[in-house]
Amino acid sequence: MLERTLEPELTTDHEEARAYDEMDHVAVNSAFVADLISSGMLDGGPVDPEADHSWILDVGTGTARIPIELCQHTRACQIVASDAASCMLEIAKLNVAIGQCEHRIQLHHGDGKQLECLADLFDGVMCNSWLHHL
Repeated sequence: MLERTLEPELTTDHEEARAYDEMDHVAVNSAFVADLISSGMLDGGPVDPEADHSWILDVGTGTARIPIELCQHTRACQIVASDAASCMLEIAKLNVAIGQCEHRIQLHHGDGKQLECLADLFDGVMCNSWLHHL
């Protein structure tokens, strides 16, 4: 019988977070964003009819590479990027600034299993490469 070793649920080591951020996720992230845009989720209409964008929650954002990529491909969204690992969010803050997305991406420190949000606050939720940690 194979022994199963679970990955840690969150990254607490700054070097590990930096190494994760430096990994080449370009193809996977691009495919995720393309699928998200083609899904029509962003065309579902914002909660506020006066707004010109949808609000998206990204659970387990890590270093926010996917929200940045999404912002670079569409103007149709505002993103709340949430992660439980403060060391990931420290890198995410820098990435968001480098990507010039501070006005579109809000970083949130929180546990994705215990987020308390109003159901009608977001038009959509995205999550990539996080569920396997649970």
